[in-house]
Amino acid sequence: MSSGYFLVFHGSRDRRGQVILSKLIYILNRELADRFILTQGKYSKQHSSDTPNNIRNYTGNCFDSNVQRVDFLSNMEIPSIGTGSLELTTIPLHKKIEKYASFIQKFGYTHLKILPLFLNPGVHVCEDIPTEISLVKRFLAKEMTSELLPYLGSYPQTLTILNKQFAPTANDGKILLAHGTRYPRGNIWLQNLANQLNASIAYYSVSGSLQAQIENLISKQKHKIKIIPYFLFPGRITDAIATEVNKLQQVFPKTQLILGKPLGETEELANLIIEVLTK
Repeated sequence: MSSGYFLVFHGSRDRRGQVILSKLIYILNRELADRFILTQGKYSKQHSSDTPNNIRNYTGNCFDSNVQRVDFLSNMEIPSIGTGSLELTTIPLHKKIEKYASFIQKFGYTHLKILPLFLNPGVHVCEDIPTEISLVKRFLAKEMTSELLPYLGSYPQTLTILNKQFAPTANDGKILLAHGTRYPRGNIWLQNLANQLNASIAYYSVSGSLQAQIENLISKQKHKIKIIPYFLFPGRITDAIATEVNKLQQVFPKTQLILGKPLGETEELANLIIEVLTK
């Protein structure tokens, strides 16, 4: 447990995303505490609720300290996972990371792993976040090192999660609906991901509309089409997508359009994050 963990997300004014993030951090903290217990060789996982919790909560993240948490063993020196948004915040990301780094040093932590909760390589992943991390490295003392992990969507487990969401029959059409990016390499990456899923790719903000992809699949005699919004949390855009799908259902009444959910509401996502952070 020499590493602390910090998750970077985009930021949103939508309360739903903040609530899901809080629940996610709660699950991750619980799992990390259980793993800490098991490494001590004294307790088993089922005993982790026997005594009051004193897991340290870092107030710089979105984890609500007022939320009732599952009890962990007392006297554990485990700081909560830190989180910070890249946008829609009054405090720059590098300042939040610096504050968290100072916080975990008090517990004897010497390394900080930073995981971007982004699903594809766009401007934020390839330019903005590395710039913020370069500012953090100037701040860190010699006793503390940092590591910027690959963005969340780059791990093969993401493909597994998406495949489970699609779960098609032989005649189903599949559409992966992403935001799209002005970063050319990002859209190429999304197209490759869709190819691996044997799905069409549609974009919300750039050319390659959802309606055009639906029409293309209908021309191939697909009468049931599953649409997966490739977003981490629900928000304004996923609401707009749901509205668009409802309208398109009226346009194509003989074709069943099935809209999936963003990835943030799956247990598999929490398992993926834990695996990435702790390996």
